[in-house]
Amino acid sequence: MITTGVMKVADYEDAVFYRVACDCTDADHDVTIELEYDKDFNNIYLNFYRKARVWSIYWESSNVFKRIYGRFKSALKILVRGVIEYEDELILSDPEHVRNFISALEIGLEKLSSRYH
Repeated sequence: MITTGVMKVADYEDAVFYRVACDCTDADHDVTIELEYDKDFNNIYLNFYRKARVWSIYWESSNVFKRIYGRFKSALKILVRGVIEYEDELILSDPEHVRNFISALEIGLEKLSSRYH
């Protein structure tokens, strides 16, 4: 059974969705995981969904103008290049939380594997 920090959000014939909570307890840091079977290509996909927070890159600056400049610079990169790179983290500090994350993936994979040939 999945408990600490991981919950099943939806269960469909060809997909299972889980939400993995960040130990910092901010819901905006949670990750939604989708295990999906694509019958057209006979593939199982593991997708991670999360809000992208480009502005947090400049959080350490207390100068408002530097933060606005950083946000503008990031927006310009997206407009010109179409891509921006950033790093983010999901905190799983409790071993049970990590085991539950792994368990959710195994349960979802087991369900979808019966469709995979």
